[in-house]
Amino acid sequence: MITLIELFAGIGTQYQAFKNNYEVKCIGISEIDPRPLKAYKALFGEPNNFGDITKIKELPKSDVWTYSFPCTDLSIAGKQEGFEGKHSSLIYEVYRLLCVSPKPQVLIMENVANICNAKFMPQFQDWIDTLTELGYTSTWKKIKANIYGGATIRERVYMISILNDNIKYNFPPAIHQNKVLQDFLEPIKNEYYIDEYHGPAPNTIKNFSNSIKLCDYKNGGQGNRVYSPYGMGVTLTATGGGKAGSSGGLYYRENKIYKLSPIEMCKVMGWPKEQAQIICSVLTPREVGFCMGNAIDLTVLTKIVKGLKEQNIL
Repeated sequence: MITLIELFAGIGTQYQAFKNNYEVKCIGISEIDPRPLKAYKALFGEPNNFGDITKIKELPKSDVWTYSFPCTDLSIAGKQEGFEGKHSSLIYEVYRLLCVSPKPQVLIMENVANICNAKFMPQFQDWIDTLTELGYTSTWKKIKANIYGGATIRERVYMISILNDNIKYNFPPAIHQNKVLQDFLEPIKNEYYIDEYHGPAPNTIKNFSNSIKLCDYKNGGQGNRVYSPYGMGVTLTATGGGKAGSSGGLYYRENKIYKLSPIEMCKVMGWPKEQAQIICSVLTPREVGFCMGNAIDLTVLTKIVKGLKEQNIL
């Protein structure tokens, strides 16, 4: 039985990725936002929530900690304050807890691709060096979801740290998948209709490696890009409002622009339809958009956790 603690737990993607690979018990989480907590409870039952990470004095012994800390100050859309920003600086609470608690065998982190750009790489490297001083060997990789069978080309950085100088995690090789956005769509519902489509003719040739952006809706911006259903790349963002929920997820269908429904948002982020229905039963469309915009791709994380098992690390 693997034991798990989810810091910055969100809706529990980390827990589900382990459940997909191991017999696992989540012995505690840290999450303060009521929106993902509603989904977490619906999916897994009432968690042992330690609450605000800044107020946790010590954590119990566990095999794994996940700590996908807020990306707010690292994201392109943020203020670019880096690890010293109000939200992203919460990573140092993880260090504090590592110093006062039994150290887990494995640490798992996910964050935006911007964490390893020229501006923030020195801070990221300092964090890696800090973990090394604590006895961890870390391996990180920038990953587009589709290389592990995900539905999008959204890029994120994943890092695995192992409490052993002689063991290094190897990320699994890429797999080939032939799915495009259309494979995740549900029957059309009028409430997710946005507007008539007046952009260029959509590319009807399936493209398995790139998004097919058709046009920018209204004022443009990441959340207003309209995509063909024959490619990948629709990105959900946690901010914005929009007609049907959070920002992002616009696509062409039958000469009209639609927004991904809440069920479709969950499916695009790797959740099977049955679990997507559970999530959507307790959250509003806007809340689903927020949670999925913040979420880790479940397909990718399941593949990475499977690597831990195949390499006999846990």
